[in-house]
Amino acid sequence: MKQKSPAPGATAPQTHAVPFLTCTDTGQNLFAVQPGIPYEDACKKLSLFMTIAHELLEDANGSLNVEAGHIAAYYILGTAKAIVESLPEDFGVYQEGGAA
Repeated sequence: MKQKSPAPGATAPQTHAVPFLTCTDTGQNLFAVQPGIPYEDACKKLSLFMTIAHELLEDANGSLNVEAGHIAAYYILGTAKAIVESLPEDFGVYQEGGAA
């Protein structure tokens, strides 16, 4: 997907803080996506996390340790979800055709 540059004077979209992985005892979040990360970098990590989760689930289905694969994929997908939620709602405007 080819990306367009922001209009002159505009800044490229960046992530905003999104906490995730709530600890049940305290109700606090253990991790958070950090604000100010360029969305191109965040999307690269998102793609990596999604690929790893997909591979874990495929591997888990053929192994003896299905539960471990599913638990790992659960946490990786939680991280990927937080990355998606950290992106600006209009980040697709900077991509050709305006589609995210």
